[in-house]
Amino acid sequence: MLVKQVQEAFQAGDLYWPADLMVELEKKRPGRTLDWAIECMKALLENAPPVDKEKQVRWLSELSSARVNPIVAELRDKSLAIWHEQRDQFHTAISHLYAALVYFAERNDRSYRTTVIDALCVMGDHPFYRQTSAAIPLALFEQFMAKPD
Repeated sequence: MLVKQVQEAFQAGDLYWPADLMVELEKKRPGRTLDWAIECMKALLENAPPVDKEKQVRWLSELSSARVNPIVAELRDKSLAIWHEQRDQFHTAISHLYAALVYFAERNDRSYRTTVIDALCVMGDHPFYRQTSAAIPLALFEQFMAKPD
């Protein structure tokens, strides 16, 4: 039922369409929304690949690895470098994901949540996710909810 409501909010253009999903994921484990958002970005890269897909996949892999022992200064620098490298949806979303890990590591919950939502909104505005009504992120959400911790 939640997924259907979120899909309707997404189709209606609600900027905060991922917020209720985040609440549920964070109840299961703090930081789980970031893991889900990284997988959503990987799926977008697979289905609507940019010219520099390999580099962006590498960035996401490095981000996932950094979750184990985040070095805030390095992550912040990487976020800014990605942000300034190119202004497109892919770079913007990945930059936000790096920033979200910075905020998560700093225990700045409000900025963490806002930044993950920003990243998901940028992804959601991509034509591929628009055309599919965010079917992949919603399917991934259901998979993440079904995973035991």
